[in-house]
Amino acid sequence: MKSLFIATALCLATPTLAVAEDHTMKGDATAKLADADLAVASDLHHANLSEVDLGNYALAHGTKAIKDYATTIVKDHGANDAKLIALAKKQGVATIPAAPADKMEMDAMMKLKTMKGTDFDRAYIDMMVDDHEKDIKKVSDAMGTVANAGLKAQLVETKPALERHLDTAKKLQQSASAQK
Repeated sequence: MKSLFIATALCLATPTLAVAEDHTMKGDATAKLADADLAVASDLHHANLSEVDLGNYALAHGTKAIKDYATTIVKDHGANDAKLIALAKKQGVATIPAAPADKMEMDAMMKLKTMKGTDFDRAYIDMMVDDHEKDIKKVSDAMGTVANAGLKAQLVETKPALERHLDTAKKLQQSASAQK
């Protein structure tokens, strides 16, 4: 599992090239992605991959409540990423470029993957609250700036799911605090 995480981390940390014939905007859902929109797609793709990776780890190492939450995270973020990849391909982007690696995020993920039991549960949920708060802000900000209609529609669809994930994570966080 650790080698899978390291391989995933290396893939995320190594920028890949997006193959796009034209970055001009045509104002419709099938227009090519402009560089700024491609950066938004890259951030969302990175968030999805991270959530799926951590969710899969939580499925193997968390308690029942955490596993239930992680099941939803893996399912929702996996589906969101599949839609994002399909949208990107429709726009002429063969591969969504990797978002720049965040050393603090990578360190936190590595540390989390060394924990077990209730320590893992608390750290995972704390990370989910923090990640989803940041992701909701990024999505909200991007909804006002993206030019591509298809990407904007995906962001509009993504935000309520992120808010549900955050609400559930906060409930689990409160539940864990009450058990201390």
